[in-house]
Amino acid sequence: MLPGKGVQKIARHSIGSVRSLCRTLSIEESELDELLTWPADARFKKKKIEKSSGGHRTVFVPNWKFRRIQRKINKRILGNTKIIRWPKYIFGSVPSSSADAEEVVGRDYIACAAVHAGSKSILKVDISDFFDNVEHDVVSDVFEKFLKYPPEVVEALCNVCCLKGRLPQGAPTSSYLANLAFWDVEHRLVRRLHQKGLRYTRYVDDITISSRKHAQDFSLALRLVDGMLIDKNLSRNEKKTLTLRSGINPLVVHGLAVEHSVPRMPAQEYKRIRASVRALENFVTDPGFRTYNAYRRMFNTCQGRVNKLSRLKRVAHASYVNRLRRIRPLPSHRDLAWCKKVAERLLARFKVPGATDGYFFKRDLFRLRERLNLLRRTYLHEAAELKNRISHIRIFSHE
Repeated sequence: MLPGKGVQKIARHSIGSVRSLCRTLSIEESELDELLTWPADARFKKKKIEKSSGGHRTVFVPNWKFRRIQRKINKRILGNTKIIRWPKYIFGSVPSSSADAEEVVGRDYIACAAVHAGSKSILKVDISDFFDNVEHDVVSDVFEKFLKYPPEVVEALCNVCCLKGRLPQGAPTSSYLANLAFWDVEHRLVRRLHQKGLRYTRYVDDITISSRKHAQDFSLALRLVDGMLIDKNLSRNEKKTLTLRSGINPLVVHGLAVEHSVPRMPAQEYKRIRASVRALENFVTDPGFRTYNAYRRMFNTCQGRVNKLSRLKRVAHASYVNRLRRIRPLPSHRDLAWCKKVAERLLARFKVPGATDGYFFKRDLFRLRERLNLLRRTYLHEAAELKNRISHIRIFSHE
């Protein structure tokens, strides 16, 4: 069966004016007008972060006022499943929602790798500097031609979401808009590949095309991908364009082996998980170590790795979970003091009109509730008392 349509706008209505846009985002027109006058260096702060593969990546952290509006754009427009329906072949940074009327599609890297299970040959393509090269015109087309917004709304949204005519990596809206960049061309590429018996996925900027044939010729597929990228003034990273064949190369998609009927973790990853659980068990021979922040970080990292086994339906998952449950982190007296301090601050701020709309209020409330779950492992009475004191605090914003 041929794949269905690509990304679709399913809402019948459109935002018809800047005033309507502001109502959608629950902000005043005067606030939006003021923000749009800010210079670039006031909107975003440049930051360099280390890549896991080495080197640095430049990201742009938005000012909290811009971040607040961008998050609302995500929740109420770009990530709203009542407005946009995402196709099955797009993964990562999009909602885990139905691509068809009654079918729920997972969107993480495991679900993406599962599409290519049973492959005998794979083509991998990486889009060069994806975010930095998605230009203003492409973003404008998303709002104007795909979402059908009038020019004044398009201009306002582009002004909020772009930086110097491009998508800034690090802004909340950039992932959605980058995924929407191919809204009018990608579905045609996917259909042609499907007719050739090939499977296609895109995980943000990583394109994977696979075949059940060992000697699959990917030359046509590569030309079709190049054509799609050129249409949006993008290009592929030649160094990261790879063709893999079973028996010659390990067939790995997003870190998972896909030669079998279901994705599997490479043997080395299983060894690392086993070793990390054992290392934690050795650390807790020191009675106080479980209260240290360093141990907490190590435990969370290990737990994340173990949880992968559940998604991959490995029987070892239950055994590792039981072992981790016996050595969970414990709270310290510092945690108790922190919880009391933050609870007092939230209770005082809750009385101020509009305080619950703030990002930092929501962040602190979330962190406090999370920390109380840790606190109750040792300070059961104190945790229950603090939980009761903040039980009436509610977030009323629809952000």
